[in-house]
Amino acid sequence: MRKVCDCGLDMNLGFRHVIFEGRIQIENVPILECEYCSNYEVISEVKPHLLTLLKDWRTAEGSQLIYFNEYNEIADLLYGIFRQVPDLDMDNLEGMLNERRQERINLLLDLYGYAKDNKDDFWMEDVKGRLCQLTQFAKNRQKIQAP
Repeated sequence: MRKVCDCGLDMNLGFRHVIFEGRIQIENVPILECEYCSNYEVISEVKPHLLTLLKDWRTAEGSQLIYFNEYNEIADLLYGIFRQVPDLDMDNLEGMLNERRQERINLLLDLYGYAKDNKDDFWMEDVKGRLCQLTQFAKNRQKIQAP
């Protein structure tokens, strides 16, 4: 997740809100930001899900307030880490994120088993989607780190 800004300095983890069409506000969107030149970008691992969410909510009527970390597992893990240790450096963030990701996968697998035992298909699909987010993130991280 380490990234160097166009100005040459390291970018840091932060969170922003996105306002879409003046009526849809999405809070807790993870970004990488440069404190020197104020450049920022949405973290690439969550950007596709953010765009899908905007597309899905675009047809909703009236104003909407959405907490992105409630829809995206990686955003939720990052937000939890950020709130716990706001000045965490990017090297330690990677290790903490991997540890929390594995803990979340174990929790979701337990929830999936419970949902299956109770024949709750809707809950099972929700948990499957969340597990997919976490496993896809791990696959993308491995591709980036491969020589």
